[in-house]
This record gives sequence, structure tokens and C-alpha cells, in this order.
Amino acid sequence: MLFNLYIDQLIVKLHEYWVACEWRLMGKCNPYAATHGLRHNLKKREQMLLKAENKYYSIPHITLQGVLLNKVTQVKYLGDWFA
Repeated sequence: MLFNLYIDQLIVKLHEYWVACEWRLMGKCNPYAATHGLRHNLKKREQMLLKAENKYYSIPHITLQGVLLNKVTQVKYLGDWFA
């Protein structure tokens, strides 16, 4: 329940940003989590880009609390694989 409230409030704060603003999104997530006593599990954090098949995107390096996020092409979330 508390996690859902956290996510709902975080989505409201992030609504003004678009996908290519990862560094700004992380800049909002980190202070928000710290304010609410939440910590990110840095061992489980990864970066994955969902994109159109025929388009090229330059993916910036994203850090969370000073740790570079690993770039992946697929991820398992709640038992389902996304690619």
C-alpha cells in the first residue's frame, strides 16, 4: 500500500517530463525517495530502452546515487520478461 502511494505521487511529479529526460527524472526520484525514507536497491537497478524498431536512439549513461546503471536488452519484472 505504501509503495503504491509512493509511485502515485512520484508519477504526478514526473508527469511534466518526457522519455529522453532520464537524468532529470532520476534527479526527481532520488530526493523524493530520500525524503520519504526509501532507498534504492542498487544491485537490482538496470536501464532498458524501449524504442521503435527502425529508429536509432543515443542512450545516455544514467547514474543512481552515483552508481552507473547497467544497460540491458531484456528484464524480468514480476515473473514476466520484457524485451
